[in-house]
Amino acid sequence: MTRRSTLSALLTAGTAAVLLTGCANATAPDSKESAQPTKTPTSLAIPAYENKCDGSQAVLSGDGVEHTLKKGCKAVSIASSGSAIALGPTKSIVVEGNNNDITAASSDQVTLFGSNNKLHVEGGEPEVDDQGTGNTVD
Repeated sequence: MTRRSTLSALLTAGTAAVLLTGCANATAPDSKESAQPTKTPTSLAIPAYENKCDGSQAVLSGDGVEHTLKKGCKAVSIASSGSAIALGPTKSIVVEGNNNDITAASSDQVTLFGSNNKLHVEGGEPEVDDQGTGNTVD
């Protein structure tokens, strides 16, 4: 029995040694590889023309606020809801929000994707493409 116990003990110790050797030889991360977590952007970059005219276009965003572009802009895109918006002269206005009250000095073309917007154009009647519901343009 002692021979059998010794053989069993050696076999168990050998198996354990082989298994532990596999764990001990696991390679550490290469120093060139970063062990730090990857940085993820928390927000998207906002274009320079956000909420102001860059000379040819303006994007107005933010819900429930007042936007004013007294000098107007060639193209104005409105991605806002529940806002009061005053614009100077424009060539085109695109509205993608809902429940806005918009006044423009003038505009050649208006496209409405949102709903329940009120748009008053003071300088003539623009060409209107209304793809929303409940919008009024006068």
